[in-house]
Amino acid sequence: MQEFSTNTVRQRLRFEYWCEVISDQFVDLDFTCNAQGQFYGSLAAHPLGVHSLLLVKSTSQRVIRTLDRKAGGTEDFYVLNYLVEGQGHTAQNGNLHPVSAGEFFMFDLTSPAELDLVGDFTILTLSLPRTLVDRHVARAQCLCAIPVSTARPGPGRVATEMLQSLARNCRQLTEGDAQPLIEGLVRVTAAAYGAMAPSPSNLATAQSILLTRIRDYILSHLGEEDLSPCRIAAAHGVSERCLNKLFESEESTLSRWIWSQRLEESRRMLSNVNFVDRTIKEIAYGCGFKDMSHFSCAFKTQFGSNPRQYRGKQLLPC
Repeated sequence: MQEFSTNTVRQRLRFEYWCEVISDQFVDLDFTCNAQGQFYGSLAAHPLGVHSLLLVKSTSQRVIRTLDRKAGGTEDFYVLNYLVEGQGHTAQNGNLHPVSAGEFFMFDLTSPAELDLVGDFTILTLSLPRTLVDRHVARAQCLCAIPVSTARPGPGRVATEMLQSLARNCRQLTEGDAQPLIEGLVRVTAAAYGAMAPSPSNLATAQSILLTRIRDYILSHLGEEDLSPCRIAAAHGVSERCLNKLFESEESTLSRWIWSQRLEESRRMLSNVNFVDRTIKEIAYGCGFKDMSHFSCAFKTQFGSNPRQYRGKQLLPC
């Protein structure tokens, strides 16, 4: 873990130093200092494979991410932010909301965004690959900058407790340990967004929330033989026509999305040492495949090798 503090530099140089530290350790941003007195900032950064975990404590400031700041591959990431202490406002993709301590929100690093924090604050930030977020959160860009409260028991509170636990234990975690934990965190975060009450005045956000809820349902029942459009539609109080239109707007179909997620789940299980005692047939059946030759052919088409070859490559000792 790398730690930085403005206490190591002169007061008149602190803000400039702070801007450089954030740009080096996280992403290039524009800052405006709102503090009337002395400026202070500290940053603890810990890499977890492709993810970066940051704990930031500082005085009042306004942070802006502009399009001309895109650089360095950050376009492949979202960031999950949990405001531990403080208050302010978030803005991205037309969403503008107040945010308070105990709430979390996402930002998309490809789009302009703004975070205005008033007074001293503490924020915990985790970068998340776009492919991981997009699997669980439908049209995540529509939900960016929308805070999720953790005041009541539910998936939102569980997500923040998982994030804080990850931060407390990150020094003891290997990349292999951290990856399934982070995937679980994203899954619970998606459930928190899916549990939100959609605003009737914002169709894009309402559709994102509904589709996120449907995706979570599908991922929870992938191995079940009767996972049909009729069942999925009934479980969410919509018609099959409405369900199909939701997926058409994603440039996919419901059946194609289920098929791709069954393949992805089998790939994840075949590369995970925790499932090494399960046969390939057990994994395939557990993911909803009933024909082994069909599964093997589809897997090879998708990932370039058959399931047995793929498992052998992934589980070879380093």
